[in-house]
Amino acid sequence: MALASRERPDAAVLDLRMPKLDGIEAARRIYAERPIPIVMLTAFSDRSHVDRAIEAGVFTYLVKPFRESDVVPAVKAAVARHAELLQARRAIGEKPLRPIVIGLSSPSGHKWPPLRMSRRDDGSIGVDPA
Repeated sequence: MALASRERPDAAVLDLRMPKLDGIEAARRIYAERPIPIVMLTAFSDRSHVDRAIEAGVFTYLVKPFRESDVVPAVKAAVARHAELLQARRAIGEKPLRPIVIGLSSPSGHKWPPLRMSRRDDGSIGVDPA
């Protein structure tokens, strides 16, 4: 964690079993701090580990035993998928959003004034009376 925070790598290659911190938790923390492509190397191929790794932000999961020549393509694939994800997120963020007006009422029939939700110039969402 300290190494990733200090060095700010473009990608990370982790083992699931590491001293002090599980590789899946390390991936989760690294990705939360700075989203980068992460490759998990491990001897565990069960669905539980794979699903947890994917949920933590792992882009490629390589099961041991593997050949040394398998690592570079796995890292390249993770970097490419990560770039596609970032590009898709940017494209969504660039689309202008029309304001949405929401009317609120309680089960007892009380009605509150409607609210207008819109994207501000800084990218945040504004919620104002309509």
